[in-house]
Order: sequence, then structure tokens, then C-alpha cells
Amino acid sequence: MFSKRYHLFTLTAVFLALGTGILLGGTHGGEWLKKQQQVLIQRLEVRYMEALKENRLLLGRVKEREREMKSRNQEHRRMFQTALHDELKGQVVLLVGGNGEERERLSRAIRWAGGIPDYGQKGSNPVLYDRYDAVVCLQPRIRRYQSVLHRDIRLAYSGPLILQSRFHSRTAFQEEEPFIYTFHGSVRREDSLEAYQAVKLIRHALNRRNEGWMDGKRADHLGDHSGL
Repeated sequence: MFSKRYHLFTLTAVFLALGTGILLGGTHGGEWLKKQQQVLIQRLEVRYMEALKENRLLLGRVKEREREMKSRNQEHRRMFQTALHDELKGQVVLLVGGNGEERERLSRAIRWAGGIPDYGQKGSNPVLYDRYDAVVCLQPRIRRYQSVLHRDIRLAYSGPLILQSRFHSRTAFQEEEPFIYTFHGSVRREDSLEAYQAVKLIRHALNRRNEGWMDGKRADHLGDHSGL
């Protein structure tokens, strides 16, 4: 038979062993957890550095594309200015209607062509249409005002009149009266195809006007000779 003292020592040893096991297990478990956390942090840091590197490469490519686009735009603008060089040299062109931004974009194209854009009335002074070589009437926001504007200009001006139309249809003025022309589309940029076509159309209208004047002078000259 075991004595009570033996049982007491046995129980004490068992509890000591359990406490030691728990203590050791808890210590080793904490170290393992810390190691796993460190491994996870290292992996995240590696992925972060890789993502940062990829982001820098992408930013570099974007900046390179932006530089290429800027260079192409500058080259396009130089070619555009070369194509319009002196097309409207010294010609004074009145711009009416439309909105301020579109007028300014077309004005820049006219300046590149050597022309002198003007916005007409200043203060209470009336517009003196005869001082202009050509008049460009941009389409107002309210379309029904366009015909009224065209009519009022035509009553006071007999020179080349260029009308903007955002619709692919001719106006009645172009069929009924001379020296009236239409260009289609909005001038979204000063170096756009629409701006180029508008400048070329102004040049064509001026040429037609000059031809009309020459024909009139020839007719007067022949009339003078026939009277002799």
C-alpha cells in the first residue's frame, strides 16, 4: 500500500510536469508564431517592392507616351502652320456668332495663315462691314437665329460670306446668292481639319471675289472700247 505522503509527492510531480509542459509549450508556440509573422511580413514586403517597381515602370511608360504624344502634336501643329502659311496674308476676317472658345480657336488658325481676325462691334460703335475682306458667321447656339443673322449681314455686306453648319445640308443662301459658302462641323481645335477647311474656304471665297472683280473690270474695259 502506498502511503499518503507518496500520493502527495506523485500528485505534486504530475502538476509540476503539467505546469512545465504548459510553460515550455507556450514559449515555443510564441516563438513559432513570431517566426510565421516575420515570414508573412517579409513576403508582403517583397510583394510591395515588386508592385512599387512595376508601378514605376508603368509611370515611366506613361511619361514616355506623353512625351511622344506631345512631340507628335507639336509636329502636327508645325505642319498645319506650314500648310496654311500666307493663305490669308493681310486679309481682315470678321468672325461673328458662335461661342467665344470656337471663335478664338478659328482666330488662331487665321493668324497662322497670316490673316487678321476681328470680332467686330466694340461698345456702341456699329460694325463697318466694308472694311472686312471676308465675314465668317459661326452657328449660334439657337439655330433659328442663324437665318436672321445671315440676313442682317447680307443686307449690309456683299463680300464673301462663310457660313458654319453643323449639319450636312446647304443653306438657301448658298443656292440663291453669290459669294456665300458653307463649311461643316465644329472647330474643336485650332489645328483641326475643320479649321483647315474653314481657312481654305475663306481663301477660295477671296479668290472668287477677286475673279469677279477682274471679270467686272474686263467687262467695263470692253464696254469702253465698244463705245469707241
